[in-house]
Amino acid sequence: MKVKHTTVVRAPVAQVRELVADVRWWPLLFENIVHAEVLERSAQGDRLRLWAVDVDAAFAAAASAGRDTAAAPGVVRDWTARRTFGGTEAPTIAFRQEAPQPPLLAMGGTWEFRAVPGADACEVTLTHEADADGGTEEHPWIGPMVDAATESQLAGLRTAAGLPQGTADAVADLSASAVLHAQAAPPVDVVADLHALPPLAVGQLAELICKAPVV
Repeated sequence: MKVKHTTVVRAPVAQVRELVADVRWWPLLFENIVHAEVLERSAQGDRLRLWAVDVDAAFAAAASAGRDTAAAPGVVRDWTARRTFGGTEAPTIAFRQEAPQPPLLAMGGTWEFRAVPGADACEVTLTHEADADGGTEEHPWIGPMVDAATESQLAGLRTAAGLPQGTADAVADLSASAVLHAQAAPPVDVVADLHALPPLAVGQLAELICKAPVV
């Protein structure tokens, strides 16, 4: 199964590509990401560990399509993924999960970044490719879930492109606190400096911390 979405971000190609490449942005860029950590890094790519909850829209889409695996909204889960950086004039970032959650057998894709002629803007194409036990057609919730998650990711990218410099560092500090609090029982309040973050980041991360159970 392949799902492809395209959007235009009002920022130069290099800036938009860096938003995706720099995982410190991810708790703000991606609605479901609580924290992202680089485990390995080279000029060609990296290996990440990610903590996330289901995007509400994606969870609802999967549920309405008859999701056939146990899931609960708000539960923090984690996984590892590898990325490969490519291209110069038209940069790409390819990614794949190392051990997808069953019934998925494979989950990966590619970010593509292209300059919009005559405008200080970037066309972004995000492609997801997935395979599942018995084929993705046997699990009708996978397509709607990936569609909803992809739209959420591109919306976050458009928002993050307009944020001031220094936001990534503040988001990274708060997201690290989110992981610690999500692992506590019961969850506790955020103690990081929230005033340094834009309201969108504060609202997303604080909500995740408060509702995240221990898993």
